[in-house]
Amino acid sequence: MNVVCDSFNLVATNILSDRLRLLVSQGILAVTPSESDGRKLLYSLSSKGSALEPVLAELEAWASNYCSRLERDR
Repeated sequence: MNVVCDSFNLVATNILSDRLRLLVSQGILAVTPSESDGRKLLYSLSSKGSALEPVLAELEAWASNYCSRLERDR
């Protein structure tokens, strides 16, 4: 969670927690306790989440092409 929070420092931790819980409940993420510290949770993509990788890559490509253009057009 701390790594995610550092990456998205403009998003409140309660929002990130809610999103993680939603992704786990929908089977997109898997959660396991850390072996070194049982208080920490480790999140990873499930097979359902991994199946989204090509879709997300295409969205990223689209955003790279069009979002910079949208910024210029403002």
